[in-house]
Amino acid sequence: MFDRAKAQAEWEENCRRIAESSYIPVVVDAHHTDGFDVWVQFDDGKEGEINLKHLGKKPNRFADLADPDYFKTVFYDKDMRTIAWPNGLDIAPESLYEELRACSKG
Repeated sequence: MFDRAKAQAEWEENCRRIAESSYIPVVVDAHHTDGFDVWVQFDDGKEGEINLKHLGKKPNRFADLADPDYFKTVFYDKDMRTIAWPNGLDIAPESLYEELRACSKG
């Protein structure tokens, strides 16, 4: 027998998944807070502090981020709509969004 409520719930869940998968996050504000932590706010209203210490373990330009004095030079780049550093390095908003989601689950 057809269960209208179940079908409606499945349809709504599928719509939610599609909406989430097609969402491209945009950083609307960000600033250094402490150590290797950065507070970010996204255009969908999500916001929070993300620890990015692990980025300093990556090679090349990321290696600069291992220095806490350099790390704190992070700034919100209004043109790129994400966080960046004076050496030209920036982090994709999608990566920051996933970091925030992971932090909020932990």
